[in-house]
Amino acid sequence: MVPVAGRGGREAQLGEDGVAVPGEGVGDPAAITDEHPRQLGDGLAQLVAHFVDVLGEAFDGVLFHLLNHLVDARFERGEPFGEALLDAEGEVGGGRAGIGPRADLLLERGAGRLECLEAVGDGLERFTDEALLVDLFVNGLCQKLVDARGHVHPLRRYRGVSVRWVITALAGGVGAARFLRGLLDVCEPSDVTAIVNTGDDVVLHGLHVSPDIDTVVYTLAGAVNPETGWGLTGETWQAMDALERYGGLTWFRLGDRDLATHLYRTHRLGEGAALSEITSEIARAWGLHLRVVPMTDDRVETRLDVEGEGELGFQDYFVRLRHSVAVKAVRYAGAETADPGPGVIEALNDAATVVVCPSNPVLSIAPILAVPGIEETVAARRDDVVAVSPIVAGAALKGPADRLLLELGHEASVVGVARLYAPFVGTLVIDSADAHLAGDVEAEGVRCVVAPTVMHGPAEAAALARVVLDANA
Repeated sequence: MVPVAGRGGREAQLGEDGVAVPGEGVGDPAAITDEHPRQLGDGLAQLVAHFVDVLGEAFDGVLFHLLNHLVDARFERGEPFGEALLDAEGEVGGGRAGIGPRADLLLERGAGRLECLEAVGDGLERFTDEALLVDLFVNGLCQKLVDARGHVHPLRRYRGVSVRWVITALAGGVGAARFLRGLLDVCEPSDVTAIVNTGDDVVLHGLHVSPDIDTVVYTLAGAVNPETGWGLTGETWQAMDALERYGGLTWFRLGDRDLATHLYRTHRLGEGAALSEITSEIARAWGLHLRVVPMTDDRVETRLDVEGEGELGFQDYFVRLRHSVAVKAVRYAGAETADPGPGVIEALNDAATVVVCPSNPVLSIAPILAVPGIEETVAARRDDVVAVSPIVAGAALKGPADRLLLELGHEASVVGVARLYAPFVGTLVIDSADAHLAGDVEAEGVRCVVAPTVMHGPAEAAALARVVLDANA
């Protein structure tokens, strides 16, 4: 072990991995258990300050002193935190103390004292993995990298440094897929989880088809048909043409290459695999590194009561009838007994930001929220939930969202979306065309951000993703 200078002239011992070892006069539980939070903050600093090499940066001094100033040992410069590093209870996360995205990265609290031994091991490893030392303490002392709530600002980054900004998105439809494409351009894909609607799933020709999951996967893989927003580019239709010869069902067109996805999914389901497991396999096969998770592994079916037809499945309404008939009511059959998909609740709880994608509120987002436990979990995170309105200037850019809202007694406007989302969304991003309605949106109890939201291409999608991340900074 290598001795390095510690607080008050004491020496801490560095292990081979560069981690300060408690019990050597620095950072052990007995030394900092009952100190005032400011002194606790200084004691905490000793746990993270004494290592020589942080992601290639030479470092041989403390990062904090007793007044909670950040200290760059090389340049002898500092910048004060606005408040104590720890809150009045001595826990990370109070005031400006949360120095990572929703991260109590260093300490576990138990039995009335700080469990620093555990903090030194796993906690410090997570801390350095997130490169926060480099960004906050080496590269950017004069940059505002930490917002008023102590979160790392998602856009204040440095070349070669990855600050994790974990995102969980509720997604369904073409708009969501395009938004996710932009999100992956500005975030590490492995830090993104997409919880995808499966209320549209249908069995056709004996095959299990998951349209929203496949649209997300194909879009993010760069393989989606750019003209339709669904299906595969360069698709052929020989199977459907041959089926038509026999008078088979062909109003729901499945391309020849797309059929392979459904054949694989159906085969794996027959082997007893869960939909979530299969979805992960399909996403990996397309080279994707985000997590694509179905809202549930159980069967949930969006059913619509339409004029002149009675109750229909979603695909009958949307594809066969081309959503041209008035809808009297919508229900999500099976949702009441379904369980959230594996990892869904954890992804919602762990995310720095929860995004409600620009999807149809009734047909794409509501089915996800209908699964018990999901809406409650999202609502509990309301301040960190940012939604993008799928309605622009009173109309849907694609699909029947505007008509459907009106038919079900809602207002087809950003104000109507705000009213629907207010119980679980803290911020709504609306298009510049609706800027004059920002006050009305906020009157519904939802913070409003105005920005261009129409995604003509990847550049616009990435810009919108930045707006969404910045909205929760």
